[in-house]
Amino acid sequence: MKSTLWNDWQNTLYSVPTHKFDNGLTEYQIAGQIADLLNSYNHLKTKHTPSTILSDKVKYFIELYGQDVIGCVGLLYELALDKICHLTIKPEFRRKGFGRKLIYRAKEFSQRSAVYMSIREDNIGSLNLATSLGFRAIAYKRTNDYNLLILFMEK
Repeated sequence: MKSTLWNDWQNTLYSVPTHKFDNGLTEYQIAGQIADLLNSYNHLKTKHTPSTILSDKVKYFIELYGQDVIGCVGLLYELALDKICHLTIKPEFRRKGFGRKLIYRAKEFSQRSAVYMSIREDNIGSLNLATSLGFRAIAYKRTNDYNLLILFMEK
């Protein structure tokens, strides 16, 4: 069943807002689905809307299944290192390789020799994925709401 499900995937990654979608969805609709994903499954302080996604400095890469955004990741261009952020996969599609694929895509678009991620210490799935890809913890940051591990990877 897993391979049958996999064969049904479009396996296409897009970036928002620079890509013209040929699946009948507008950039605004895609941005709305990204906002819904982030608001539903990430513990971000900021609530996103389609407008905030489209105007954000973060470049988003998405995984589509039909007309549904089932995963996204962001790439934020920073002065010294680029940050891979906001990895989010709908729960029913987790552990199928989409997070790995999205991180690879973001890393590929980075123009730096290294990238980093900050991951909540209680997000074991993302921590395991990042370390399996070669990221290594370099710092620990305490915040009022949660603690973060800062992970680094040379490209």
